[in-house]
Amino acid sequence: MPSLRPLVSSFARLRFHRLALGWLAAMGLMALLAPFLANPLPFRVVMPNGGTFYPAWQAEARGSFWDPVVQREREMALREVAWYAQKTASVWWAPVRYDGQPLGKDKLLPPGAPSRLHPERGRHWLGTTQSGRDLLGALIHGSRLSLGVGLLAVFIALSLGLMVGTLTGFWQDHRLVRARGQWWATWLGLFLAWFYGWNRRAVLFEEAAQSQQLGQEILISLLIGGGILIVAHLAGRGLSRLPFLNRPRRIPLDTLGLKAIEVLDSLPRLLLLLAIAAIFRDRSLTLVAILIGLTAWTGLARLVRGELLRISQLDFVQAAAALGLKDREILWRHALPQALAPVYIWVAFSLGGAILSESALSFLGLVEEAPSWGGLISDAKSYFEAWWIALFPGLCLFLTVLACNVMGEWLRDRQDPRQVVRPARLTGS
Repeated sequence: MPSLRPLVSSFARLRFHRLALGWLAAMGLMALLAPFLANPLPFRVVMPNGGTFYPAWQAEARGSFWDPVVQREREMALREVAWYAQKTASVWWAPVRYDGQPLGKDKLLPPGAPSRLHPERGRHWLGTTQSGRDLLGALIHGSRLSLGVGLLAVFIALSLGLMVGTLTGFWQDHRLVRARGQWWATWLGLFLAWFYGWNRRAVLFEEAAQSQQLGQEILISLLIGGGILIVAHLAGRGLSRLPFLNRPRRIPLDTLGLKAIEVLDSLPRLLLLLAIAAIFRDRSLTLVAILIGLTAWTGLARLVRGELLRISQLDFVQAAAALGLKDREILWRHALPQALAPVYIWVAFSLGGAILSESALSFLGLVEEAPSWGGLISDAKSYFEAWWIALFPGLCLFLTVLACNVMGEWLRDRQDPRQVVRPARLTGS
């Protein structure tokens, strides 16, 4: 009789990363195709006289992207048409004829129950919430919100972490030498960029959050701040020609970066997010993603800094410096590509963490927008008998975060030379 130990060992070595990758790919496709998977409007309607309409495509058209009010009015006008009562030659419907919008009469229906308000749309296969949302349609559209917030937060944290980690780990405290005029102009430019790019536009940010144009205003602020920094850099180069302002000075990037990381790490992250989010009256998912990204970059900065400190002492970097290559060329062509391997692992783990952070804030009711997975779970706080409201969104959230962690562990094992995976063999006893 074969022994069970090799069987258990073989089970432990199963490549769960394939299942995790498949789940993440499925969630990504569901998020991208959400309007085509769950939509109460038909995609194509052919009338008996030969006329053809595309209601769902017209509702999703972004011709009025810069005016959300017009976009909403167009969508509501299409919804008011009784497409089910129209005499048509052929109609193409979505697989799920609910998009997660509240339906007043369909509150707390169990899985499989027919709709009271729109029986022609079919059953609520996963039930409804206390506001009458079809749970299956809400899960499909909620995947766009949860994954979108996670990806945006990871992108922001990745950009900040790479920048700070590169500055502190490669240039450290002695490599970056600038004239006194450039140093003073840089600090003045940073202050002016913050003042005119962010402080003076705080009211515009609040108004943009109400009209769902926060991303546009943030982009404008970044352009203003970037322009001020460019002007300050050019002015610093001009001031450095003066005798008094031409004295070289080392910029302690490593010390400044580590102090900033220590200050941010000393604050509880969830409490920090709650405190910052409470400042804004209208809190959108875009704002939540930005806040998560601005508070999640410290771990990556430490990781990149440590890798660059190690790589800077290797022979090929020393040889490149001896050949007379500039620091920027050594960094971009030789040092930084060698330090990116652990970054991929961090991205996998951080994506799950960002989705969890957004779900926690949505669960606490701090997000005023269409519910994500965390927002759907929060609907179950007052209705314990409606088990399906917490089960299905919680299952999607759990499996997605688990898949991110499994992919992170697989990437970590792939880069560890000590991890040698050999196929297990069944041997007789």
